[in-house]
Amino acid sequence: MAYCDPLLTLIRLERDQFLWKAFFDLPAIDQKIVAARIFKNTAPKTLAHDLQLSRKEILMRYNLAIIVLRLHYRRYYPNDWPQ
Repeated sequence: MAYCDPLLTLIRLERDQFLWKAFFDLPAIDQKIVAARIFKNTAPKTLAHDLQLSRKEILMRYNLAIIVLRLHYRRYYPNDWPQ
């Protein structure tokens, strides 16, 4: 295993913490959609069937949830972004 500076490890953990905080700010339905699309690579059609929504609505909710996730993450962890 390659050496990793402990300070870099702490910085990564801090970033991860803020990313998860931003994720849990999403409504429950959007959390399910984002998690299924990212972690399980679930097709929108399958999600639509499981959640009883249209495929178009799944795609729209996913795209909006990613935008909200990014905005919340930037609000919680602004150090990554140039001023």
